[in-house]
Amino acid sequence: MAWKKTISNIKRFFIYTKSEKNGTIVLAIILIALVTITFFLNPLLTSNSNIDNDTHQKVDSFFRSLEYTEPVNREPNDHSALKEELSFIKEIKQFYFDPNTVNMDSLVDLGLSHKQAQVVINYRTKGGRFKTANDLSKIHVIDSATFLRLKPWVRISENYLIADSTKANVPVQAILVELNSADSISLTKIKGIGRSFARRIILYRNLLGGFYSINQLSEVYGLNNELISTIRPNIWIDSLAVKRININMVTYEELKNHPYLTDYQAKSIVYYRSKRGSFVSLTEILESKL
Repeated sequence: MAWKKTISNIKRFFIYTKSEKNGTIVLAIILIALVTITFFLNPLLTSNSNIDNDTHQKVDSFFRSLEYTEPVNREPNDHSALKEELSFIKEIKQFYFDPNTVNMDSLVDLGLSHKQAQVVINYRTKGGRFKTANDLSKIHVIDSATFLRLKPWVRISENYLIADSTKANVPVQAILVELNSADSISLTKIKGIGRSFARRIILYRNLLGGFYSINQLSEVYGLNNELISTIRPNIWIDSLAVKRININMVTYEELKNHPYLTDYQAKSIVYYRSKRGSFVSLTEILESKL
């Protein structure tokens, strides 16, 4: 009986009520979830730890690079290295100067490099002149800071101011060119006409046989109305210099090269002439509707 009673007590210990069973199931689910979360989060935590370690190593390395190092001691009497380091430093002097007459050494004393000073000298050698202090800023190798430093010390000699004033009062001789007889040298004397335009004008004049109107210049490639209006006072036309075409003697080759005739018209004129004989007047050509 005692044994049966013991068995009964043991069974009673392992028997759960319904609420206890439900609680056990919920607890088991929570434990499984915790184990799963720990399993997946562990690699991430390890990775973050590695990143932090790497970052700390980089920071430590940076601060170690900033550690103070003892300077290299020079011998007390060894000044060669120091002189070499300071050789580029020069004393900048301040004094009044005329950029039209100042020499190379004075420009260097004023703080310009040898290259900058040479450019100023070359500018004067080629005929350049400084009429005002502001003209110094036109030298491309002189920066704005250097110019502003030098400007108060610029003094232009009266000789250059008088020379410029006298030169300005000298009247410019007007250029007048006859268009049908002018060569390229004469044409290039006209302001706005360079060698290229001069060649084109002469070439087109030869094709035409001569200009009868200044307005024909608009037919020359590149010459616009604005430029023609500018040069009009400098040119004139001698209509007697125009080469006449003998319509009864001219060849097909000569006609087809004329700017005002097409190849068809050139052939038609020659054909009409061969069938009807010589032209008596230009009205015959107009009436033939060639």
